Amino acid sequence: MIEIEYTDLRAWFAKMDKLKKERNLSPTYEKWNRPTWLITSLLLILVSLGLVRIFFYSTFLNIIYGYFNERVLAQISKEDNVLTSWPYIFLYIIFSFSLGLFVVYYFSAKEDFLFLTVKNFTRLSVIIGVLFVAKLLLIRIISIIFEAERIARNYITVLYVVYFNSMLILIPLLILAIFMPINYLDNIALTLVVAAILLFSYRIIRTAFSLLGNLKFSIFYLILYLCALEIAPILILVKSLNN
Repeated sequence: MIEIEYTDLRAWFAKMDKLKKERNLSPTYEKWNRPTWLITSLLLILVSLGLVRIFFYSTFLNIIYGYFNERVLAQISKEDNVLTSWPYIFLYIIFSFSLGLFVVYYFSAKEDFLFLTVKNFTRLSVIIGVLFVAKLLLIRIISIIFEAERIARNYITVLYVVYFNSMLILIPLLILAIFMPINYLDNIALTLVVAAILLFSYRIIRTAFSLLGNLKFSIFYLILYLCALEIAPILILVKSLNN
């Protein structure tokens, strides 16, 4: 005699449909097809960075050492060519497009896949570059008005060193973000933000102590500067993305 256990067929079929939907949706979430231009852009960034390292090797190393070594940083500042020297210009372009690619990829993965286009990537990268250039030029103008060229020159050098060392962290994280499943994207973005904050905080604190100690620089003006020229560009960028 065969006993058949009572089963709620409606609940059983509902459960099977749910499992089938989860199984069908999971690969889409885990394995997101990356467009060809995205991989091509990443390769161009890597090749460009490699070429800068090959042709401007000493400058490339000085940027890394300058973050930790005050003597190297002072030497870079004395040259006063970070706004016009070719290696710095190339690195700045690479930095802008690397950050632009990361932001457009993150936003498209989390909000709208249709946002991931070459046009949006180019536009966002140009906006990032223009914002940072405008900030540096504004610092130069303010330094001329208040006759503080040496302070401005030192601080611009610090900003360049922080940006380029942040880029050396950004690019490996960008590679991980593009090739890893997108459910890791939040962790990668958080790692990038924390690393950038730590890099900037360490360098800005050392510079601030130098200004406050040696030049009797008012902390009020330092806070005002941070709000106007460091935080404001980030808020403008976030606002542009939301729009």
